[in-house]
Amino acid sequence: SDTRPKDVVDENEFSSTINGSERHYKVNSVSISESPSEGTMHIISDISKIKGKVKDLEVAQQISSRILRHNVKNKLTPIMGYADMIDSEEYSDKISESAESLAETSNKALELNRCIANPSSVVSSDLSKTVRNVVNQSKNDVSVCCKGSDFKATVPENMDMIVKECIDNSVQHNSKTDIDMRFNLKEEDSNVVITYTDDGSGVPRDEIEVLERMEETDLKHSTGCGVWMMKWMIESAGGEFDIWNDDGAVVQMRLEKSNS
Repeated sequence: SDTRPKDVVDENEFSSTINGSERHYKVNSVSISESPSEGTMHIISDISKIKGKVKDLEVAQQISSRILRHNVKNKLTPIMGYADMIDSEEYSDKISESAESLAETSNKALELNRCIANPSSVVSSDLSKTVRNVVNQSKNDVSVCCKGSDFKATVPENMDMIVKECIDNSVQHNSKTDIDMRFNLKEEDSNVVITYTDDGSGVPRDEIEVLERMEETDLKHSTGCGVWMMKWMIESAGGEFDIWNDDGAVVQMRLEKSNS
């Protein structure tokens, strides 16, 4: 007669670090009772991607909740307060600034949730052209330096949004009006590396710690969701994303070269 698994007797999960990366596995133990193969069969499945997806969704929910609870509330307060004084041009300008900031924050929160729920498709693109196109359309003075000849890489299809977000973050989170902003592109083995720098006040330490832990708390949370969006989009395309301070903010993205 056929040997068929009769019932699942146990399910366990475990993790292991392989080449510096934590992997998660699920073990299904299935009872086999047909002679002559009686016993238990163990099936091990790699569930690392599922675990990562669950973690991403949990953090996205934390960020969305915090934005609606904290950022939106704080921006709505001056809108409502100044509305009674609309006859003053000064107050009218403040209302407009707060409303625009609120709308932008809300849009980024929606885009973040969309990125997590439905990762964007990947495409082959010349990163030097993508960066230069965004810079040319920007109202800000941004320099671009390319070292190499082949900058075609596998990237999120909305890579231009990520490049623009780098510039927007520098402008929005620095009081200086003459920020030095630079994109440096280089070939490194089988990757294209984009390093963006500015000479502003840098990234708050709490922000960096939240990204490193991939978790928010009441006392330590990010001030927005633009950096989260960049990180998830780059990593969903198989790339690497890092951010740190060095006489200003540094954002580095490493993307695999494309042959097509």
